[in-house]
Amino acid sequence: MKINQTATVEYEFTVSSKLGDDYSPDCQKGRYLFLASDKNTTASMPGPLIEATEGDTIRLTVKNEDRSLPTTIHFHGMHQKGTPWMDGVSQLTQCPLGPMQSQTYEFKAYPAGTHY
Repeated sequence: MKINQTATVEYEFTVSSKLGDDYSPDCQKGRYLFLASDKNTTASMPGPLIEATEGDTIRLTVKNEDRSLPTTIHFHGMHQKGTPWMDGVSQLTQCPLGPMQSQTYEFKAYPAGTHY
């Protein structure tokens, strides 16, 4: 008999501005947000690697350290069965995470595969 064992995998990402905190609505300054999973890893799109086994609980704390822009994290391919408010689609499934705020996303890793 096979016993399914699942785990909780935890990550912490920081979102901040690459070029400072001045908001430029027309992007003339070339400002964009980026994610960091640690001090040595940065990414914009797609975000840093999250590794889990199907059925594991993913717990991801996102800290928005940008001083002027709200943000969300969307998990492409994750079905979010039972946790649709953790999908990260701004103004659809959740309100955006405001400047200098944090949020913990928690959901089951499903289905198996590579997602972005």
